[in-house]
Amino acid sequence: MEIGKYNTLEVAGKTGKGLVLTDGETQIVLPLKEIPREFDFPENIKNLPDPEKKKKIQERSVSNGFEKQPAENKADGKTAPVIPPGKKGKLVIKTKPVKDEGQKTDDNSEKKKSEAKGPSMKVFVYNSDRETIRATTQTPIAVQGEFARMKVKEVNSFGAFLEWGIPKDLFLPYGAQGKRVKPGEMVWVFIAMDSKKTGIMGFSNLEPFLSQNFNDLRTGQKVTIQIRDFNDNGARVIVDHRYPGLIYEQDFDGPMKIGEVKDAWIRKIRTDGKLDIGLWEKNIDMAEKFKGILLEKLKENDGILSITDKTPPDEIREKLNMSKRQFKMAEGILLREGKIQIHPAGIFLEGVRTPKTLKVKARDWNDLVEPGYDQNAEVEEEKPKGRGQGGRGGNPGRGRGDSGRGGNKDRGNSGYGGRR
Repeated sequence: MEIGKYNTLEVAGKTGKGLVLTDGETQIVLPLKEIPREFDFPENIKNLPDPEKKKKIQERSVSNGFEKQPAENKADGKTAPVIPPGKKGKLVIKTKPVKDEGQKTDDNSEKKKSEAKGPSMKVFVYNSDRETIRATTQTPIAVQGEFARMKVKEVNSFGAFLEWGIPKDLFLPYGAQGKRVKPGEMVWVFIAMDSKKTGIMGFSNLEPFLSQNFNDLRTGQKVTIQIRDFNDNGARVIVDHRYPGLIYEQDFDGPMKIGEVKDAWIRKIRTDGKLDIGLWEKNIDMAEKFKGILLEKLKENDGILSITDKTPPDEIREKLNMSKRQFKMAEGILLREGKIQIHPAGIFLEGVRTPKTLKVKARDWNDLVEPGYDQNAEVEEEKPKGRGQGGRGGNPGRGRGDSGRGGNKDRGNSGYGGRR
């Protein structure tokens, strides 16, 4: 029976507390409240003593020195005294005849084999304390040998206890903490057996449990990743609950959260003990994906998007849910396919009329793409700003002119308010 993992166990009987489950050697209890409603109790199910209570009685007897030692041996059906150490005695060796092939016997082992096994059940096995192991049908956040991000429920003088998703909290002792944790904090842990192999605990110092032996991996292999955290290069990830990896920021497929689980592919196996990870099987798949996103966004916005190569990366991610590098890649593909036109103020679907003048500036673009914008309406060309007539209040600018402050000192044609 493996503690901290799922086990398929046979129903051996029942007690007042619940079902008694066994792997053939050890018996544990599944509480009544956790027995599935659809479970069909066998008609001949046995009433058994509580294995937990029985174990405690046995342990108490041993600790008090009352463990019974065999006082007699049986030989030839008769009782014989035990031979004390250092004394001579007579032993009788009793043998059994060799069974011929096909011979039938009433041996107990044969009877056990012929008996029909009871129903089985898949349960998670955990240690409720140092001496007792139990079963649950509830689903833990993670099992032995896995990494998980868990919430600190309580901290005491022994360590921290993390919400595990089952009746028992996961113990994170101080000696296994990379840094001290606080109640309510989310912390990454690796779940493993303690040093005495008697129970399950957590370890928040992850590095010793991350393998750099990549012999079983290959480029292009599909894996499952967990987003561990973010740094200047992108996102650090845990690959298949075993290896360290990195997704570069330009390869993000949108906003990601710490603890998120995603499918991914190995891009490169590096010599520094890390894996480069991508979120698409091949680069061509990535290009097609973002080309489709950009094309769909254009259609949703009447064929016009006010995004250019000079648009800030954060704005592109907010509008399109992709990085700037991914936008430029998708834009280039659509341009080569003849599906879009590129304008200084944005991009258009092919066939959508661009503004009449290509001199329109990017700061005026928002006026063109406001809701209700008629792409077939005439667009007035912007009048060139320069020298003109008038005093104060003339065309914007600061050139001195005929009737401005300059009086007779003419310096141009456009007074206060002329061209700068």
